[in-house]
Amino acid sequence: MNASFVNATLATRRGVSRLWQGYLNQLATRPLRTKMVTSGTMFFIGDAIAQFGIEGRSLGPDAVPQPKGYEPVADDVVLQYNPTRAARQAVYGALVLAPLAHNWLARLDKVQFTNKWATLGAKVSLDQLVWGPFIVTTFWSWTGMMEGKTGDQVAELVHFAFPGAYSKCVAVFAPTQIVNFLWVPLHHRLLVHQTVGLGWNIFLSYMTNKNNTLLAAAKADLDRAQKAEAAVEPIHDKAHDDERALAHAKVEDAAKVLAAVQEERKRLRDLEGGGATGAGTRM
Repeated sequence: MNASFVNATLATRRGVSRLWQGYLNQLATRPLRTKMVTSGTMFFIGDAIAQFGIEGRSLGPDAVPQPKGYEPVADDVVLQYNPTRAARQAVYGALVLAPLAHNWLARLDKVQFTNKWATLGAKVSLDQLVWGPFIVTTFWSWTGMMEGKTGDQVAELVHFAFPGAYSKCVAVFAPTQIVNFLWVPLHHRLLVHQTVGLGWNIFLSYMTNKNNTLLAAAKADLDRAQKAEAAVEPIHDKAHDDERALAHAKVEDAAKVLAAVQEERKRLRDLEGGGATGAGTRM
């Protein structure tokens, strides 16, 4: 093995080890402040993944601002990266979620029964049935207020967003909390929680980009099929009628494929777990 590669690997490991040890030292001496900084950073990164990877936003000159009221835009419209939203997410993660989660997890850790599994069941149930609805509502209320919405508009936003966001949180974080409560020390549980949320964003980003590739291919196939159908000579005899029928069948098949890919795109956007919706609300 190349000596320079080995040396670089060892140096990287030492660097990571020093960073981790520094983090542990800060966590031991200043637990809340460390969690606040970590949470704000994770939310900022999560929002960046959501904006660039899931929503397809850009810093380029051709990108357009997000319409007011979050009106939907055409698939071929590229939206601008929204730094204000990213800042809001970071502030929320640092100043709102981290202190609340720090205290909630500490209180939840005091729930103890003689039976290990009864304790686990109680903790997970409380986390999903009490903390989950509370923090999803808090996130969307914060989002609405930071966007300058009125009280009625915030209530409408929470009412609209809550069912989808909460169901995704349960699907992602109920299993996470089982692992957390069984094997993860209390002081690391928020980090594990947020790492899973970040992983959810990365997964959705990958799936969205894969879908974008399929969408472009499906549109190109449909365009080719439509051009081929239009190119059939308008002569009415058996040969040309058969050719037209075959060309039309290909158009219909291509349209079905495109519709399926577009439906998957909608599903992925509904599952979005970044800084805006879904599991990200509970990071």
